[in-house]
Amino acid sequence: MQKAFVLFLLSTVTAVAVAVPPYEPLPGSASAQVQTNTDKTRSAGSGSQSGSGNGSGLGYKSAVDSGSESTGGPTLNTGSNWETYSQIQQMQQELQEVRGMVEELNHQIKLMQKQGRERYLDLDMRINKLGGESSDPDSSARRGNSVPKMDDKELYEHTSSLRKQGKYDEAISGFHQLLSQSPKGMYAPYAEYWLGELYMVSKPASIEKSKRHFINLLAGYPGHVKVPDAMFKLGKLYAGQGETGKAKSVLSELVNKYPDKSAAKLAKDLLKTL
Repeated sequence: MQKAFVLFLLSTVTAVAVAVPPYEPLPGSASAQVQTNTDKTRSAGSGSQSGSGNGSGLGYKSAVDSGSESTGGPTLNTGSNWETYSQIQQMQQELQEVRGMVEELNHQIKLMQKQGRERYLDLDMRINKLGGESSDPDSSARRGNSVPKMDDKELYEHTSSLRKQGKYDEAISGFHQLLSQSPKGMYAPYAEYWLGELYMVSKPASIEKSKRHFINLLAGYPGHVKVPDAMFKLGKLYAGQGETGKAKSVLSELVNKYPDKSAAKLAKDLLKTL
């Protein structure tokens, strides 16, 4: 009976020992403080993580947003600058194309003016050739005033002397003789020019003959030194006969081709009156 009681008591004590912890920290004790600190640490850690998601997260987002804006700003400016540059390049290219078109048009205008002048000169030459020098009643008389046979240089010098002395009929005969014996010689273009001059001042004047000899010089010797003067005299003859279109064409060509010549300056003054 006693043995059974003792076993019962031991089992009861053992059950109580298992059910109740051997040590329960009191509030304010060191163990509680440690536990509290541990909880705070965990809370801080959780707060930190939460902060990372909230406070720090907001800072990171702001930084990202700020970075995006700062990055997006220059990118936008760069794109705008590139677009402006492309537009400028396109405008410059279009301007060059327009300049090329203007130059081509100017070239075509000059070519048309030149062709028009050549047609005028060619037409006059054909008309004058149809008339022929034989239609001049004084031509036979002038041929009768022929000078002795000389070489080209002597004949040119002799005839020039007659011209300076005012002996126009004899000078005309001398220059015709020079053209007859050397139609393509060194003095032929000079003879054409002075015949044009002499027919202007002879009595009576022969404007058509004068025009023909100037035209012969321009057509046969376009690079000769007397061409600018012949062009001015021809333009002046056209203007005097009321052929304003022909006058403007020849005088404008003179100004464009020989702007530094004294004949070009005279042509400019004459053009202002037409």
